[in-house]
Order: sequence, then C-alpha cells, then structure tokens
Amino acid sequence: MIHPKHEMSDLQSYKESRSRRSSSKFASPPSRSGFCPSQCADGRAIDNRICPKMDPQLTNIILQSLRKDSKVVEWGSGASAIYFSQCVQEWNVVISDRQHCENIKKLKKKGFGQKLKIHCSDAADDDDEQCDVSRDLGCDGKCLDLVIADGSAKEDCVLSSHALLKDGGSLIATEHKAAASWSKLSAVMEVEKTIADAEGGDVAIFKSKASRTSHKSHAKKKFVISDEDDGRSEKSADVLDPSWNPRDSKHSSNEIVRHDTSTSKLDPSDMQTAMEKWKEDETILKWKRARRNAIISSPIPDKFGPVEAYPCGATCSSSAAKIENTICPMMFAEEMKLLLGSLGPKSVVWEWGSGTSTLYFSQCVGKWVSVEHEGAWCNQMRQLAPPNVEIRCVPIEEEYKESFGSPGKWDGSKREFKTYVEAIKEVKSWEQPPDVVLIDGRARGDCSVEALPYLNEKSLVFIHDWITTRFGGRDKYDKALKYYDIVDVVEVPPPQSWRSASGLVKLRPKPEALANAKRAAERGEWNKLEER
Repeated sequence: MIHPKHEMSDLQSYKESRSRRSSSKFASPPSRSGFCPSQCADGRAIDNRICPKMDPQLTNIILQSLRKDSKVVEWGSGASAIYFSQCVQEWNVVISDRQHCENIKKLKKKGFGQKLKIHCSDAADDDDEQCDVSRDLGCDGKCLDLVIADGSAKEDCVLSSHALLKDGGSLIATEHKAAASWSKLSAVMEVEKTIADAEGGDVAIFKSKASRTSHKSHAKKKFVISDEDDGRSEKSADVLDPSWNPRDSKHSSNEIVRHDTSTSKLDPSDMQTAMEKWKEDETILKWKRARRNAIISSPIPDKFGPVEAYPCGATCSSSAAKIENTICPMMFAEEMKLLLGSLGPKSVVWEWGSGTSTLYFSQCVGKWVSVEHEGAWCNQMRQLAPPNVEIRCVPIEEEYKESFGSPGKWDGSKREFKTYVEAIKEVKSWEQPPDVVLIDGRARGDCSVEALPYLNEKSLVFIHDWITTRFGGRDKYDKALKYYDIVDVVEVPPPQSWRSASGLVKLRPKPEALANAKRAAERGEWNKLEER
C-alpha cells in the first residue's frame, strides 16, 4: 500500500520537474489548461491530478476517441499518457528523454498509469532500436486504435505503427506544419482535420486513405452551427447527407410546422434498429463533432453550454441502454443526473426548446416531442433528430419579430410566444399525457402554467436555468410555484466568479391546482385566462 504522504511527494516532484522542462511544445500550460475532465467518454472516473499540457479541444477529441478496449501508441512526454491511459486497455508510450522516462516509470510504480507500457529511448538511437515498440505490441495485423506523435517523433517509427492501425483508426500529429518529416505520412494518410492550439501551434488528425468512406453519390449540404439563443451563424461544417430531406422552414407566425417521420410510428423492435442506425450515422456524428469542438474552443465561456459537461454519461439511468454521447446537453453533470433519473424506456416527453438536450436525452425514452421557435435552428434539429423524436417549428408572433431581443427580453412571455406556448394543446389527442415536460426554451414560466391541464398527477415538469442570478432573477419562472410543488432542485454555482450559474428544478402538479386546470380547460377557459 502506498503511503499518501509518499505518493503526493512523488507526484509533486514530478510536477515540478515537468514545469521546468522546455523541450515540449506544451512546456508552459496553455491559456485554457484548467480543462481536465475527471471522466472517460463512457463515464469511468479519471484521476486528474496530472493533466495533459495540451489545448482542451484536443484533450476532448482524444477522450472521445478512447474506449475501454482501445490500444494506443504514443511518442511523447508521458504526462498525457498517465492521464489518458486510464480510459483504455493498453497505452504504449515512447519517451526519448531517458531521465524523464525514468521519472514516468517511478510514477507507475507508485500507482499512476497502471495501463502504461513505457519504452525509453534516446534521440540518438538508430531507427530500428527506437521503433522497437511497433514490433513489441504482441499482435498480428491491425491492432491499434490510435497513434499520437509529437513533432520530435521519427517519421519511420510513426509509419511503422501506422501500418498497425485498424480500419477507421486515427493518427494525431502535433506541430504538423512545423514538422517537415510528416511528408511521407501524408502519402499514405489524409489529413481529416487540423486544429490551432492555444499556443499557436498546429495539430493534424490523419485517417488512412484506404479506410475512408466515399459518399460522392450523395448531395452535399451544409449544417450551420448556430447559437440557439439568437440564431446568428457562428461556424459551419460541411457534411454529406445521404438521407435527410429537410422541409422548407418558412411559415406564418401561427403555423406549427411538424416533423412527423414514418419512423416515429415503428414497432419497438424496428424502432430499436432505426435508433442504432441513427447512432452510427456518420453525417450526424460529423455535425456533433463539429458542434462539440465549437463548444470546447469557444472564446466566450458558456456561449454554447459549459465545457464541464464533457464528457457526459454514456448510459441511461433506468434501462442501462447506451447513449451516443459525442454531443452533451447544455447542463452540468448534476443537472443531467436529475433529469436522467426520471426518464424510462417507455417515457413520453414534451419539450420546449430543441437542442443538444433533445439529441441526448431522447435516446432514453419511448417518444419525445420538441417545440422550437428559431427557424434555422429548428430546421437543423429536424435533420438531426433521432427516429423517436418529432419536432415542431413555432416562431415568435409576427408583430413582435422586429422588437423582440432587446435587453431584458431574453426569455419572453406568452404575449410574444402565444402559439409556441399553446402548442402543447396537441397533447389532448395523445393516448397518454406526458410523463415528463422539459422547459428549456422561451416563456418558461408561461409554458409551465400552460402545460398543467394536459398532465396527470404523476407527470413531472423540469425547468432549466432555475437560478436567481440569471436575466434579472427568476420571477417569471416562479409563477410555476402557484401550481406545482418542488420535488427536487439542483443549483450549480458558477465554476468561476465571472461565469454563469445554472440550475434545474423538478416539479409535480399540486392536486387541487391540477383538478381546477382540467375543469377550466374542459370549459375552454384555460387559454383565455390572462392572470393564472
């Protein structure tokens, strides 16, 4: 057993020696070096006392590519290997600095990086000796999922491990533009993506040319990564869309544009097959990766949600079904946990405010209907939605289109969003009322009141951003407390003082209020009441 005092002493000594090193491209922590997730992509815990000295965007990309059975080779400093190796079956690291390599070995003996296979070599070693690791992996044919090489790695070594990459495997090369030695590599692999890191360097992600799938027969489309709040285009990602046929999103202020696909009426076994195909759809995955990278790299904190949301859970709470979690909700982990705990495989959900939460949480339920006010974003969600999701596009009322959005009107009210708020009337024709209502769009307080007569005593209502410090307080949300009891609430303080707080409340209808609302709705009076 390692004595805690000795363990921390060794760890501190390593961190101090690491901070003095200048040979590494990331010798000084980048400006966003505080981003160091404590979970693997599948939710397993990471001891993050030693963080990779790399841009958080690259950290996240690597984490998302790792699985429990992954096998990796890295030419690098060893610091990132200690961190990432906790998420894989085996991580081989080749370190050209002998002294630093011995320090990593000492840390492993103390309990860090137990899945590491450490190979020490000198930069002066000949190629055969330095590349020995590629012959010592103990596998026949293609067995690697990922190869990572920094600018000092010898290209012949990288090429020898490239030949062992599985189909679809990736190779990440730092200092891509600065390292002329990558010319041979470019002859056998294609650059799938380049990333500008926080230090002004360049990182390239390679894919084998032979393993790339061609979609030349499909029409090329563009997905715009936009801000759900204001609809302004932030970044775009070209995709090849083999199947989606988005409808024209132009409509009048009182028209509800529906997205009812034939897959929404499939029997359970066919729905499961359709869902699995959706999870593997490369068009959708490509959009998700681009969106996730925009979130991680955004210079405006929390613009698209907290970076701390990544990686998010990969399993539904009640059914243990797998979640495709490339993209995460705009929530903190505590909020996601609260909502997931109320979702079951047969749950029926109504949502105001479509987005990444729709794509994520809907994988755990039977049916999900979502209403969105912003036309371009709604049209995009209709293209990306899982087969059990239906999208309603309902814009702001025509008379408020020009004036809405001025300071103090972020949330809005039923006056500006009357048709949007009243869209839930369609629930009257459903076989059952919603089990869960998620309110994460506009006019949130009014939406909670509008939903009441269409619920039952077991229905749950969740309102996101239930915090006192946002947009001048939550007075508009508090009107819900006249009709609902608080079951549970999560309030997340801002990670830093200059960032946004967050919160999620779980509500249940008050029995008397529910009965009164149903009687008013039967008389056709519920929607006419101005003060409720």
